[in-house]
Amino acid sequence: DGHSRAVRVQCGVLTAGMALLVLARNGVLFLVGWEAMALAAFLLIATEHDKAPARRAAWVYLVATHLCTLCLAAAIALMAGGGGLEWRAGAFDALAPERVVLVFALATTGFLIKAGLMPLHVWLPAAHASAPSHVSAVLSGVMLKMGAYGVLRFCALLPPLPATCGLVVAIVAGISALLAVAATLGQSDVKRLLAYSSIENLGIVFCGIGLALVGRSLGITELVVLGLGGGLFHVLNHALFKPLLFLAAGSIVHATGTREIDQLGGLARRMPRTALAFVVGAAAICGLPPLCGFAGEFALYLGLFRAATLDGPWIGALGIALLACLAMVGGLAVVAFVRCTATIFLGAPRSPHAAHAHESPRTVTGTLFVLAALCVAVGLAPWTCVPLLDLAIAPFLPPSGSVSLGALVPFGIVSAIAFATAIAVAGGLLWLRNRARRVAPATARVGTWDCGFVDASSPRLQYTGSSFAQFATRVLGWAVRERRESQAPLELFPAPHAFRRHAREPLLHDGFEPFLHRVAERCTALRFLQRGKLHVYLLYILAVLLLLLAWSTLVTRAHT
Repeated sequence: DGHSRAVRVQCGVLTAGMALLVLARNGVLFLVGWEAMALAAFLLIATEHDKAPARRAAWVYLVATHLCTLCLAAAIALMAGGGGLEWRAGAFDALAPERVVLVFALATTGFLIKAGLMPLHVWLPAAHASAPSHVSAVLSGVMLKMGAYGVLRFCALLPPLPATCGLVVAIVAGISALLAVAATLGQSDVKRLLAYSSIENLGIVFCGIGLALVGRSLGITELVVLGLGGGLFHVLNHALFKPLLFLAAGSIVHATGTREIDQLGGLARRMPRTALAFVVGAAAICGLPPLCGFAGEFALYLGLFRAATLDGPWIGALGIALLACLAMVGGLAVVAFVRCTATIFLGAPRSPHAAHAHESPRTVTGTLFVLAALCVAVGLAPWTCVPLLDLAIAPFLPPSGSVSLGALVPFGIVSAIAFATAIAVAGGLLWLRNRARRVAPATARVGTWDCGFVDASSPRLQYTGSSFAQFATRVLGWAVRERRESQAPLELFPAPHAFRRHAREPLLHDGFEPFLHRVAERCTALRFLQRGKLHVYLLYILAVLLLLLAWSTLVTRAHT
C-alpha cells in the first residue's frame, strides 16, 4: 500500500514535469520541468528499493540524468548569452554559427541520453527491467519521447543548422537501432527485451529526425515532411504498442512470478486475453499491417527512398545506408518477437511458475484491449493522424513550401492494405476454427510418436527461446555475446546435467561498466573533501565564487 501511494504521487509529479516541459517558453522553466520529470522517474524506478537491482538501476539512472541536465544547462547558458532566456521566434538568429553548432551538440547529447540511444543507453535496460511494469509503460511510452521532443524544440529555436548535424544524428540513430535489435535477440528477461526494443524504436524515430534536419539544411521540403512525418508517426505508434507490451509483460510477471522467458511456456491456454493483447502489440512493433506500426515506417521508408534517388556527394549514400539498416532492423525485430511470443505462450509450461499461471483481472486485461484496439484503429485509418502531424511539421518548413504529409504518402493505399490484411487474417482464423470443429469429432486422440522416449510430453524436449535465437546471436556476435555455464555429467551414474546461457552486450558489459568502475575507484580518492561540516562547505562555495569572479574579470579585460 505504501508503494502504491508513493507511485501515484510520483506519477503525478512525472506528468506535471513533462507538461511543464512542453509548455515552457523560458530556459530556466524548461530546466525546472526537466528536473521534476527526472527526479520523479528516479523515485519511480526505485519503487522496490528493498531489492538491490532496483536500487542500483535507480542510482545509475540518477547519474545519467544529471549528466543530461548538465549538458542542457550548458546549452541554455550559451543560448542565453546570445539571445536571452525567453524562447521566442527569431530570438537566437544572431548567434554565431560555431556557437549554434556547440549548442546543438550539447543539447543533442543530453537529449540522446534521455532517449537512451546507444552508446548513451547505460541506464535504460536495467531501469525498465527493475521498475514496476506500469511505470515502465509510462517511462518507455512517454518519457523517452521527451528526448526526441527536446531535439526538435531546440532545432526550431536555433538558426538553420549545417547538414552535417542531421547526418550525424541519422548515422548514430541507425547504428543504435541495429545494435539494439541485435541485443534484443539475446535477452532472457522479457522486460529487458522490451527495454532494448525501446532503444531500437527510438533509433527509428531519430533516423526520421536526422533525415528531416538534412532536408531542412539542403532546402529539400520532401525530406523534411517525410522524415519528420515518419518519425513523429512512429512516436505516436510507439506510445500505443510499447505500453501495451509492458502492461502485458506485467500481467505475465504477476501471474507467474518470473521474468525469465525460458521459464515460461503454454500461457496461451492459461492467459488467453493477455496472450491476444501481447500478440497484437508484438505484430504492431514489428511494423506489420493492419496495425499502427506499419504506416509510420512506410512514410519513413518513402523519405529514405527519396533521399537515395537524389544527386549529391553523400545524400544518396545516406539514404541507401539507412534503408539497408532499417530493413535489417525490421527483419531482426520479427525474429526477436516471434521468439519471445512463441516461447512465452506456446508449447508446454517449462516450470511450475508457468504451470500454475492465472489470467489477470478484467480491469487489467480491459486496459490491454483498449490499447490493442487503438493499435488496430490507427493501423486501419492512418489518415486520421495526418492533421496533427502536419501541425507538428509546419514550423520546420519555409512559409512558401508548406506540404501536407498526406500529399506525399498514399495513406489511402496504406489503409486499403491494412483492411485487406485484416480481412485475410480474420478469414483464415475462422476457416481454421471451423475446420478444427469438423475434424475433431471424427479423429481419435492418440499419443504423439515419441521416437523411443518414455515421456514425450516433457517440456525439456521443446525449443527454448535461447535455442531459437542461437543462430542469430552467433551471427551477431559483434553486438551480443553469450556466456555459458555448464556442469558436465562425468560420473558413472551422473547427476542431472546443468547448462545456462547468458547474453552479454559488449558495449555495456565489457565497455562502459569496467570504465565506470575504474572512474568510481579514482573518485573515492576525493572523498576527503566531504567533511560533513557546514563551515567547510561554505568555504568551498566562497572559493568557487572567487574563481568565477577572477575568470569573469580576465574575460572582460581580454574583450576590452
